[in-house]
Amino acid sequence: MKIGQIDDNVTRGDAAWGLWNWARFGVVSSMGEGFTFPDGDVTGAQILVTPIEGLKLLVGLPLSLTDTSNTMVSTELGHKATYFATYTLKDIGTVKAGVQCADKAYNKDGDKVDYAVIDAAFDLTAVKNLYVSVGTSIPTATVYTVSSTSASGYAKVVPQVNGYVSYVLDALTLHAAVGTKINQMDNKEVISESDIEKSGFGLAFGIGADYAFDNNVGAFVDFRYANSIYENATTADNSDNMTFGAGITKGYSNGVFGIAFEGTTNNSGYYSLKNADDFAWAIPIKFEYSF
Repeated sequence: MKIGQIDDNVTRGDAAWGLWNWARFGVVSSMGEGFTFPDGDVTGAQILVTPIEGLKLLVGLPLSLTDTSNTMVSTELGHKATYFATYTLKDIGTVKAGVQCADKAYNKDGDKVDYAVIDAAFDLTAVKNLYVSVGTSIPTATVYTVSSTSASGYAKVVPQVNGYVSYVLDALTLHAAVGTKINQMDNKEVISESDIEKSGFGLAFGIGADYAFDNNVGAFVDFRYANSIYENATTADNSDNMTFGAGITKGYSNGVFGIAFEGTTNNSGYYSLKNADDFAWAIPIKFEYSF
């Protein structure tokens, strides 16, 4: 058992390559850590049990650590708690399943309802140098994180199916990922039709490569795209996103130095530009040093 602010990523399924390790703007911010399966991180208590070889059972119980009572964050035991299980099949891969309990959210009528998110994934490692991870998350009810009676807009909790693959060819590593948001709401139609159930299919994908040269020099290229439903939950103009970049790093005894270029469409950089269709770019610089 651990108590505190825990960040050990026991169960997480990642798609963390390329631009994720540099400047995370545009669609990059939604395609990285926890892309195929969530982690068991929690602020509170984490219980990890390994009853047999290959099996891990993980429970996360949120606690209030800001006062002396250490009470549950929610007055109802189980809200915000997480329950995960993973089982590793030798020379094949790892099966993952879990439940994320959530605070009450709103149905289409604006009434508060209970719900949870069911997670499942499989990581294939049976083929040498190939890694494949496919996962899904499905809410147990159609819910919105903002009341349908609110004028501030809507945010829907939707089913997702995501996949990531990497393949190593000597010094070259190839990456690809696909993400979906099923029945994601289309806020343009929601507003124009006054119908909160107007929705669409969100799709995103990315491809990239890393290459390790001699003398601890590395380089990467990365390209990603998300349609407007995936990126901004709307079919309004200038709402999709394309983000791309390339960079180079040089390793030395205790760290890494690197420089890259990153560009993104439709005003999706760190700072808001004048027009919705403006192109944003950055030159991120990386410096890491280990003591």
